[in-house]
Amino acid sequence: MDPALLPSKAELFRASLVALGVTVVLVVIAVLPAEYAVDPTGLGRKLGLLHLGELKKSAELGRHPLVERESVFQEQVVTLTLAAGRGTEVKALMREDDQLMYRWTASGPVYFDLHAEPAGELRDVFESFETGTLSEAEGVYTPTFEGSHGWYWKNEGAEPITLELRVTGTFARVERR
Repeated sequence: MDPALLPSKAELFRASLVALGVTVVLVVIAVLPAEYAVDPTGLGRKLGLLHLGELKKSAELGRHPLVERESVFQEQVVTLTLAAGRGTEVKALMREDDQLMYRWTASGPVYFDLHAEPAGELRDVFESFETGTLSEAEGVYTPTFEGSHGWYWKNEGAEPITLELRVTGTFARVERR
């Protein structure tokens, strides 16, 4: 083997420093958020890796409030009044394999956000499925993960609005937040 083709000690040292730098960047951007729910740069949240770390951390702490309950077929009706400029949330606690048929009607148009939060003690982690401004909506909702699933409604008008939500399906309970 020709020694002239081999890298010098300086080139080997420089390549080692580059490899170390790349490793540190990958650990900070990807491994810390995904494995330990630590996101010093904010890129982990933007890449969706922080969510993985938070789920893992919750699982390790045993924070699965829905695992020990049974989903039963039931129907519930929730009636509420939204004051002008005010909003509220109604959530159903559901497992991944549950299903919810819903219909809500309001006495006037309201802003709504159908969204879900995974089970556990996670903060500010949610997924929106549908938003808009309507006076009524209906459908069938099947969650893709265990957690609290439901609606946020806001009365953007000047007069109070009465809203009725009717849900039928398999879920643990429906609660107003």
